[in-house]
Amino acid sequence: SSQPFYMVVENDGNAHGVMIYNSNAMEVYLTPTPSVTLRALGGIFDIYFFLGPSPMSVTKQLTDVIGKPFFPPYWSIGFHLCRYGYKSTGNTKETFERNWNKGLPIDVQWQDIDYMDKKLIFTIDNIKFNGLKNFVENDVHYRGVKYVIIVDPAVGYQKGFEVYERGHFKDVFIKNATDEELVGKVWPGDTVFPDFTKENTQGWWKNEMIGFHKDLPYDGIWLDMNEPANFDSDGTHGSIYGCQNNTVNHPPYVIYKKEKSTDCDSALIPLL
Repeated sequence: SSQPFYMVVENDGNAHGVMIYNSNAMEVYLTPTPSVTLRALGGIFDIYFFLGPSPMSVTKQLTDVIGKPFFPPYWSIGFHLCRYGYKSTGNTKETFERNWNKGLPIDVQWQDIDYMDKKLIFTIDNIKFNGLKNFVENDVHYRGVKYVIIVDPAVGYQKGFEVYERGHFKDVFIKNATDEELVGKVWPGDTVFPDFTKENTQGWWKNEMIGFHKDLPYDGIWLDMNEPANFDSDGTHGSIYGCQNNTVNHPPYVIYKKEKSTDCDSALIPLL
């Protein structure tokens, strides 16, 4: 989750911080006065004051509450080769080899959504990307280079698709107001969304990650579209079933948006 937070540093070097912890949509206004206004649609307000007195101590007090940053692996801050549009395993290998042979530094090779079968997560297009595992093991890892794949936590809503069926059996997907799986639109088309606040969802996701690692030995994942993102059916209804007409989905006050929302807010309540 995000943590709306600001720090004030006075002319004498003293500092304090304020975090207004609220999971609803929020607007923040800064003025030259100086002043700051935070306006949220609703929800619970947990307000934290960090008294410092130094900027360093304010930062420590903040991270004592929200948690410390994850320490990234050393290779993750190296040189990365990443692009969308690799047409096949051969095309990926050709690009990798060309850069390697030119002496360009490569610490990580990335693979975008092209490798998936019909853009379904935890699958490989075995026609265009036949031999992908061998490429990773014998070309990428052999040279000491790491390999990162894109993963979208949006599961294709397709009967018979094993990833969906296992998740459906374990009841891991977000439900709508009528307790049915909320179906939106993402890369594979009709899509359901894991509810990661549930422990069984976390176990299911872990098992899917472990199982797919046997098919494609990745070193890290590019977790994409995890807001959760939703293309929707026409950009207005939040799901293929539409949104209920209530004050959660259509509040009396809405934040300023350049584009229309594609979410049913009532379906996102379990994530808050």
